[in-house]
Amino acid sequence: MAVENKREVRVATDDGYARRESVVEYNPSTRNVVLNRVSQFLWFVYAIVAVLLMFRIVFRLLDAVGQFVTLVYDITSPMVAPFIGILPQAEAGGFDVPAFVAIIVYAVVIWALTTFLAILFKDSGGFRRVVRQERVRE
Repeated sequence: MAVENKREVRVATDDGYARRESVVEYNPSTRNVVLNRVSQFLWFVYAIVAVLLMFRIVFRLLDAVGQFVTLVYDITSPMVAPFIGILPQAEAGGFDVPAFVAIIVYAVVIWALTTFLAILFKDSGGFRRVVRQERVRE
């Protein structure tokens, strides 16, 4: 539920008119803030995984060797393992197809998870209400 944050009333008298403006702001609830933070964290973890998988793809294309390359392969092997064998040709011209499929599948999974959490736990969110009144001075 949104929490009322601020109420401000301004009265201005000029040009023979009296103007009154009332502003009420509603901020998002703690539940919405926590939900947004969890969503941001999940996307951050996905970004790290996607970058590692992109390194793997580039290293395979360039046929790179070295300790860092071995480290990247060791870290990403469990992430790519479920997708090996999905397509008949696992590597097309040095291109690591399972790693590419993993990037796409993990993005869809994170999107579905964050959307599902939002459907379950998100409330209507914050909004701002402004009421203006004007009357002629007599």
